[in-house]
Amino acid sequence: MPNIFQDSSFEEVVNYGAFGTAVRFKWNVKPLNSVALVHNAFDINISDTELLLSLNHTNVVQYAKIGHDHLLLEYADCGSLQQLLHGDEQREYSLRNALDWMHQAAKGFRYLHLWIHPTSTNYNLTPNFFMLTNNYRHLKILVLPSKCITLWELLTRKKPFYHTDYTTDEIFEAVLKGERPKINNIKISITDDLKTLIQHCWDSNPYKRPFIQEVIHTLNYILTQEDYTGLDQLLKANIGAIVDFEDIKICKKIREDTFGVSYKAMWFGKEKTVRKFKDITDQWLQNQSFVQEIRRNIELNNKYLVHIYGVSIGSESVYLISDYSDCGTLLDYLHGEDQRKYSVTRAINWITDAAE
Repeated sequence: MPNIFQDSSFEEVVNYGAFGTAVRFKWNVKPLNSVALVHNAFDINISDTELLLSLNHTNVVQYAKIGHDHLLLEYADCGSLQQLLHGDEQREYSLRNALDWMHQAAKGFRYLHLWIHPTSTNYNLTPNFFMLTNNYRHLKILVLPSKCITLWELLTRKKPFYHTDYTTDEIFEAVLKGERPKINNIKISITDDLKTLIQHCWDSNPYKRPFIQEVIHTLNYILTQEDYTGLDQLLKANIGAIVDFEDIKICKKIREDTFGVSYKAMWFGKEKTVRKFKDITDQWLQNQSFVQEIRRNIELNNKYLVHIYGVSIGSESVYLISDYSDCGTLLDYLHGEDQRKYSVTRAINWITDAAE
């Protein structure tokens, strides 16, 4: 244990945003009472070390110590914005909360822009780089090298390009090529000022994006409008797992079994399988454990798994949207009407894929 912990005591292992796993310590060195110890996987030179240690703003996570193999940071007791939006212990929040967090983030960006990167035109940060504290009232930016659609994500509670199976790197590539989430995915009522701000912030030309002071001014204006009653609209936990049925075009029936009927369908221009459950109604979507289980399955992204995109409420039932398998099921292949021969090698490959 490094000697910097001689005045500290271990408390718990925690998830610390973009850093991943961290160890929380009770630290007796003021002004910080609790700190997070994370692994230092970065090549930080002396000048960068001095710069990081000098950060001092209410909306920026403070660095306490920087060692060869570890970093010691201010501890944010409510976790990351990523955990709040998409984690296992989600909680509802209002439009007022969302805009206030982004207002605080904008003030933190302004400080960093002046203090660290006075010539920079933009920052690429995901919700994993925003930490929450003080009973979710305060937001702080986690500063480290990284690879912002965060405002859209806050107002929809969906991950960008949720209708695809893009990896994180593929999302960045899609954004660079000009793809953007649909503004009409925001189902709560927002002002024209806020809609315009979102669209300007993700303009493909960085020189057309607003200055950070303009972002602060616009958010502050919306937050302080006395006649705007929409700030108390709530975004409930796990709503990211629910998609609009109107976006789905049912094409043809594929199969039917005890649990429901499967259809080939089109969703955002792609072939998908839509499964209509027989005994599940929209009342199930009021059951947080059911929706949470769907959301956990959405998180799975592996080439050996059928990707699930979410559930939708239709006029007759609840529907599950997943990848379309153009060759059907293994059961059909083995015992269906259109049986085909196959080799032992192919059979072993199928079982190997299943094992993976």
